[in-house]
Amino acid sequence: MSQDLWKVMAPRLESNKSNVAWTRRVKNAPSTNYSYGQIHDGALNLAAKLRLLGVAQGDTVALVGPNGPEWGVASFAVWKIGAVLSPVHIGNSEADIRTQLEVVQPKLILAHQPGSKLDGVEFQIVDIEISSELAGQELGEPLNDLSSEECLRIYTSGSTGTPKIVRLSHSNISSNFTACSKIVTINEKDKFLSLLPLSHTFELVGGMLLPLYCGASIVLPKVLTAQEVFDAMKEEQVSVVLAVPRLYRIIKNGMEKMFSEGSFLLRGFISLRGALPLGLRRV
Repeated sequence: MSQDLWKVMAPRLESNKSNVAWTRRVKNAPSTNYSYGQIHDGALNLAAKLRLLGVAQGDTVALVGPNGPEWGVASFAVWKIGAVLSPVHIGNSEADIRTQLEVVQPKLILAHQPGSKLDGVEFQIVDIEISSELAGQELGEPLNDLSSEECLRIYTSGSTGTPKIVRLSHSNISSNFTACSKIVTINEKDKFLSLLPLSHTFELVGGMLLPLYCGASIVLPKVLTAQEVFDAMKEEQVSVVLAVPRLYRIIKNGMEKMFSEGSFLLRGFISLRGALPLGLRRV
């Protein structure tokens, strides 16, 4: 069985084409939904554009931008033509981003928004506008099995503090989320809250590819605050949250701030509960 990411994911995107893939929560406006079909066709459209720009199998394409459906469109388009995706964390300093781009030497840089730019660096803007002509043209392109080929080039310091390039193959990535899908029951009723950056492999595999492979949807919070996390979980009926200790600490600190600003009775209840034996706290 092929572990080529496009070959693994394309049938899932097509079979769930009318389902919601991403929900983007927007400040002072209704949420915006993006379907599986939009992601699939948008990826084909962008893949055709990348070919016209000279991107070919084995070339490296950098991606700069926040989490969102554009990330899905861009990554699937890159993998469709056999190119290598190199995510850039937008939280990095301009100097760090420049260093990464110098080391990775991408053929082309994709960004989500026209405002995404560095002086002297040219970006190709990602959109999910669908051209039926380009999408149909891309469908006709022959597919090679890229299971053992490189698909992801991560520039990271890891835990050593010394930045390095980590290369991952299609099978490295697909074997992880397909294995997870057999261990944990996830279906179209599930909603994942997207908190960690997709430029990190953990979120890319567990927070994007896994839910899309299983037919679930992904919820994008308006901002990363404790209150918005709680609101999004409640209002969107989120069932899965992937996080790391640092993120849990941020949420915990936000909760404590909310409670400290609460009523006298609420603060008194929390103080009393903290003084109780552990067994009674669970009652």
